[in-house]
Amino acid sequence: MAFQSRNGGGSNGPLPPRQNAAFEVVSYDVKDRYKPSLDDTFKGILLTEAFGQPAGTEMTFKQGRLPERGLTIHSMLYGSSKPRLEPTQINGQGIAEGAYYDRRSGMVVMNWLTVKVREPNSIDQLLYGQYFSVDSERTSDRGFKTQARYMYDVTNAREIADVTPEAILAVVFGHLATPATQLGGEPGFVLRGIDQDRYEDEAFQATRFTLPRVEVSEGVYRNATPEEAIARFAENQYYQEFLKNLADPEDPVKNPFIEIIPTVRIRTGQDSLPANREKNKDDSTFFKLELEPINPDPEKKRFAHLIARGHTHIRWQEPKADGQDGSFFSTLTLPMQRQAPLYALAEIPTANLRPDIAEFFSARAEARGLKVDPPQSREPRAAAPAAAEDAPSASGPRP
Repeated sequence: MAFQSRNGGGSNGPLPPRQNAAFEVVSYDVKDRYKPSLDDTFKGILLTEAFGQPAGTEMTFKQGRLPERGLTIHSMLYGSSKPRLEPTQINGQGIAEGAYYDRRSGMVVMNWLTVKVREPNSIDQLLYGQYFSVDSERTSDRGFKTQARYMYDVTNAREIADVTPEAILAVVFGHLATPATQLGGEPGFVLRGIDQDRYEDEAFQATRFTLPRVEVSEGVYRNATPEEAIARFAENQYYQEFLKNLADPEDPVKNPFIEIIPTVRIRTGQDSLPANREKNKDDSTFFKLELEPINPDPEKKRFAHLIARGHTHIRWQEPKADGQDGSFFSTLTLPMQRQAPLYALAEIPTANLRPDIAEFFSARAEARGLKVDPPQSREPRAAAPAAAEDAPSASGPRP
């Protein structure tokens, strides 16, 4: 019998997918304070589960190669790629991108190193282990490039027991008046409904709504009040369809599950927009799946924008002060692993879901994730530059 490749997995099967692991640095072992080396390592605490280990596990990290430009473990410690006599940084949080656990050395080997937060809770912050989506870049009516990212606060998801239109709007109004997630982005929610007797026939639906902006004068906007927002939501086409399907007189939902999931919409930093990045690098490629074309025109591609558990780096533009939420933008959003499970809006996993429904949605998400495999070859990410002022229609710098 001929020799056969085992895909690196031996008797244990194929290797697991590369992971994007969030960590907090504990200590460094830099071999030469004057130059980077592949022998440089650091010990870090996992901020979420990774490599089969739970959050809080201490692991040793090293780089698989030294980048021509960008971060090294040496520059993490000394604050620069240039030699320094005294270390300037010990702690900090970051993401080991495209990483795997090497059993022979007992170390985590990284393709790229992203350190975004040198002092946690400072102007930079890492949101890790949450559910995110990244929309495609768009051009506004005024010609500005924009891109929205969303965080889905599954921890504060709330089941709505009374499924009458009046009761649903009352819960929505209460959320808009006092959002469960107060981070500094634009608050909103997902309203979803599931027919628990027919979920396997795809009898579920969801609509996403974000607190709208109201134009006060030309080019000047403010957030809508809860009263203005609820009035606009009540007239929303997708909400009207939601109610119609819920109480269809010919085929009503007999065993409904209704839930509100808080969301935050986060702006993409101006220098982080695909249009402003080298080779149009775009984080949304990790979160969307190309659909079958309606027509043969290759220029008219359609995508499903999906949701995955991952990490995002945010930079505060107006830090929290005196009880205010402030505002921030994002420079990076990554799933926790390559080919991560990708959930549709109506399938977001929460603790309120019935176990059999949760398993059904999880299987669908895993099957989608296997179809998404963004290119691996790209330049490493550099550290975030100093904060800069930002116009309301734009967002801050991207490394």
